[in-house]
Amino acid sequence: MKRLFSFVLVLALALCLMSVNAFAEEPKVLNIALDGMPNNLDSMMNSEDIIGEVVNCSVYEKLVALNGANELIPELAESWERSDDNCVYTYHLRQGVLFHNGQEMTAADVAASMNRWIDNA
Repeated sequence: MKRLFSFVLVLALALCLMSVNAFAEEPKVLNIALDGMPNNLDSMMNSEDIIGEVVNCSVYEKLVALNGANELIPELAESWERSDDNCVYTYHLRQGVLFHNGQEMTAADVAASMNRWIDNA
């Protein structure tokens, strides 16, 4: 709980500083100090709390996310459906989502990520 409070406090400070600098003519750099250093940035293979603070909040996007009211909202999926028995979920992916290398995200990429998660969970 202490880490969550610290993270929220740092995030609030960062947002305040960003709003002050929003109208500056030159871009500014915001450095944030954390209370640790993750061993790696592979959130599927690393269960450290710091991973949630660093990677899951600012690096990776998910198919769906939660809004402020804890309701599911689209992120990489633009919509989704589930079967009546809740055993089959169908996600309709956003088009034009690019990886860092310029390649467009495909259903095969999503399946590979999910299978990796299943294999390592």
